[in-house]
Amino acid sequence: PVLLAQNYVSAGDQDLAVAGRLLDAQGRYQAALSHDPLSSDACRGLSRVAFVRWQHERDDRLADSAFADGVKWAHAAIARDTHNASIRHEVGHWYQQRYARTKAREDAEGAVDWLLPAVRAYPTNSTWIADLTLSLSALDQQDEARAYAQRALYLDELNHRAGHIDRYLPDDVVARLKSLIE
Repeated sequence: PVLLAQNYVSAGDQDLAVAGRLLDAQGRYQAALSHDPLSSDACRGLSRVAFVRWQHERDDRLADSAFADGVKWAHAAIARDTHNASIRHEVGHWYQQRYARTKAREDAEGAVDWLLPAVRAYPTNSTWIADLTLSLSALDQQDEARAYAQRALYLDELNHRAGHIDRYLPDDVVARLKSLIE
């Protein structure tokens, strides 16, 4: 059952990422979950489908429902893979996107609630730290944001020195972090 579930997850990933076929992806992830109820990847896939629905939905009520579904499936994925911090970062990033749309304080708080455990699990990930920094700044927690900004910039500098081009922070993010420190 696990191999079959993995095949369904791979096919769902293909449907979602390459073809944008949400219903096909959702069906494949659900099939994966029926074959392997412990599959965190299937739950994460369903979470991503819901988030894509949220991104494209113009009706606020339906958008809120899709977002809530995404969070529900992310919780299910974490329950099956408790040490996977990338799920937490992903949902935190979604909350940042939602905050950009709504400017609602609870969305910035949601971002911090999801990003903080991810950063605690991976304290050397400058991208995750930068995301947390920007969410803290949105909540006017400037002292904490400043400390995280310094950490993210320090790690980015180390990544540049070591030639880890896959870990460089984008220039616009670096500029935003520097503006928090000055």
